[in-house]
Amino acid sequence: MATITHKQGDTLELTFELKTGTTAVDITNYTISSQLRDSTDTLLTTDNFNGSLTYSAIDASAGQFQLSASSTATAEWPEREYNCDVQFIDNDNETSSSETFKIKVIKDVTRA
Repeated sequence: MATITHKQGDTLELTFELKTGTTAVDITNYTISSQLRDSTDTLLTTDNFNGSLTYSAIDASAGQFQLSASSTATAEWPEREYNCDVQFIDNDNETSSSETFKIKVIKDVTRA
């Protein structure tokens, strides 16, 4: 399971490309979502974060997208490891998820 280390108060931007084998999947009409949960399966929510990363298409026909959270949101994230995956609902309403990965939140050294 991969672990991404992220500092509190930094903008989180994760870029992905969905492929089947070596072929890019057109995600134009897909619903894509992702949440952060701690080891007790509790959704990470704060005043500025609802638990879900923000989805943005980069090049949907090439399967490229980004999941993100603002610096304002991540500033409130407690220091710990969170489980995360990406859920895809395709044009036929079939649901699948990526492998689970971890986001380890650590304190930022330089801060305003």
